[in-house]
Amino acid sequence: MKRGFLTAVLAVFIATVVFPTTGLCREYVVMLSRNINIRTRPSTESVILGRAWKGDIFELVGEIDNWHEIVMFSGEYRYVSKSWAAKLTESDIVPGHRIDLPQSEDARRSIRRDIGFARARAKGEADEIIPASVDDERNANLRAILEDRFIQEAFMIHSIQPVLYGELIEGVAECKR
Repeated sequence: MKRGFLTAVLAVFIATVVFPTTGLCREYVVMLSRNINIRTRPSTESVILGRAWKGDIFELVGEIDNWHEIVMFSGEYRYVSKSWAAKLTESDIVPGHRIDLPQSEDARRSIRRDIGFARARAKGEADEIIPASVDDERNANLRAILEDRFIQEAFMIHSIQPVLYGELIEGVAECKR
């Protein structure tokens, strides 16, 4: 019971500083602890592609058994255990609060540059480990895993919420109702 109460309090707290008054058009999950494994499949036996930290928020695209299915920077679906992440719903949102991208265009440009470096690094390492000429499908899978890992690192360095990726790269802001 104590853990459930703390989970609810944390979810409401995070929600109070994240989402705009326009409401949600999508669902989200917030990480409840530090160093949470993000996996390629909904299994503890699957590859860990990176880690999320307490308060990180990702778009939720589905649920499979005891796993939240989230979308990552590569566009691939990844998985975090429901034990370590709480679903945010529209009823959790407190009007008037939001985490935004940096206002400075120079800061945004710096983040975009680091994302470009992360993508280039992912491509280079994937090509080195499994050349596309040897196995194009495995190369693409490894590249996506590395891209997610390296972009997640860049977002952590810049203290940017993962859920803001679409807004930063594609100019896709929260949808309005």
